[in-house]
Amino acid sequence: MKKKEIVKCNVKPVHWILPKVVHSTLPFFVHCKFANYNYQPSQIFCQFLKKGTLHPIYRNTSILFHYAETLNGLNRNLELLNVLNQIRVAGSMNPLQELPSNPKYEIADLWKQFIGQDYGYFALLKRLGIAVELLEIQSYQQLYPIPYQEFSLNPNMTQNPSY
Repeated sequence: MKKKEIVKCNVKPVHWILPKVVHSTLPFFVHCKFANYNYQPSQIFCQFLKKGTLHPIYRNTSILFHYAETLNGLNRNLELLNVLNQIRVAGSMNPLQELPSNPKYEIADLWKQFIGQDYGYFALLKRLGIAVELLEIQSYQQLYPIPYQEFSLNPNMTQNPSY
């Protein structure tokens, strides 16, 4: 069920475990374990591997969501409709005949269905300007309070509003 590929960096070798289906609609991660093998990837790639053990991999659907968000901001509605339909068809949903009156909600709803609320949903809602309405929160709650220890490091810093 899992495909194994051996990768080695100049400093620390790495063992990859990749899911078999790369183009699935479910999010997945690459899990790295150190091992002793001899394949050399690029230097830049090695720098990313040194930073942690879980690395998110973007699917085509994730890229289409970001593209749809950009098209919405640019009011390029015909292209936005095409991108939303690509996402819907990939998820076995019927394509839209026309763009909804407020496509922000369609983008958010599709994100919630395909990617879920765990990975970037709150940030998406904030970028679309609909977080306060959909999550029923106060406007100031879109920002988190700054920890006290940060103020001790920088006396010019001020707390986010209402905290």
